[in-house]
Amino acid sequence: MRKNPNTFPENFLWGGAIAANQAEGAYLEGGKGLCVADINKFNDSVDIKKKGNFELTTEDIQFAIEDKEGYYPKRTAIDFYHRYKEDLKMLAETGMTSFRTSINWARIFPKGDELEPNEEGLRFYDELIDEIIKNGMEPLITVSHYEMPLHLATEYNGWYNRKTIDFFVRYCEVLFKRYKDKVKYWILVNQINLITFESFNHLGIPADRVENLLEAKYQGAHNELVACARATKIAKEINPEMQIGMMLFDAISHPATCKPEDVLATVKRNQMEYYFSDILMRGKYPNYAFRFFEENNLHIQFGENDEEDFKNTADFFSFSYYYTRISDAESVKQANSAKINPELEASDWGWSIY
Repeated sequence: MRKNPNTFPENFLWGGAIAANQAEGAYLEGGKGLCVADINKFNDSVDIKKKGNFELTTEDIQFAIEDKEGYYPKRTAIDFYHRYKEDLKMLAETGMTSFRTSINWARIFPKGDELEPNEEGLRFYDELIDEIIKNGMEPLITVSHYEMPLHLATEYNGWYNRKTIDFFVRYCEVLFKRYKDKVKYWILVNQINLITFESFNHLGIPADRVENLLEAKYQGAHNELVACARATKIAKEINPEMQIGMMLFDAISHPATCKPEDVLATVKRNQMEYYFSDILMRGKYPNYAFRFFEENNLHIQFGENDEEDFKNTADFFSFSYYYTRISDAESVKQANSAKINPELEASDWGWSIY
């Protein structure tokens, strides 16, 4: 009788992860332009459970750009930009066999809409990726991890504008060609379904520039999904061995009770978290998404070839798990939201973890 193995496969990748915006610092070095993370201001009066860069207006953005007094921690971070060699050496000593980081879009295309990339930025990642490999770790690279060039937000309204599709695809093509023989595993967008807690950080849509912000978010997400599908096609043309993945924030909830209305509401809520992976893994729009748009009076504009683009599906699925939540009919009705499970002990961040 065949039994389940009780060990990890020999080729299992044990790794750690950072992101460029959280670690690099050097926010004005190497020809880099401002990115959305550079205007994340630290506010020690904000409850730690409620921190996040949710919705910013044009006025908020301009204030942050001009602010000389506030503390913006991601501008300096842990100075990985200058210290990556010693940091990677220490990480390798832990026995890690993989290392995930991201490339800062604004380091490659400082404004986002240029035709040619910033060579100095590319050289930095040349050396970084070489150092990862030198230390015996498989590089896993995220292409977009809350590092959209700020210019794309202020001039184009971020992902709300379909022009951003072309800007992102151009950026991806530059990376895929440059590192086609060094990087096998790619995640195109970090936590692509996280359009609530990281609203501006992710989509770059100034809240005062659109009439219906919820509609704008789903339009932006749609455009981003199209861009991912197109980038996947290009990656396979450059090197068929590349593995292009998609990633979710694990935001699913469990029914708060066994009442049918709570169970059904939770199923419908979770569907719009799976929506992103259903498109990128299965290659087509799920009918429940159209129902959700209709029920919420959201009008999402499709391009002529979007459905064909979606046939370029991702190779693997990945996700981040932070906490577990529950939902009931009332919470879903109010804001399609979920809440803390009172039966689980919460961390200092207020996160209930299984």
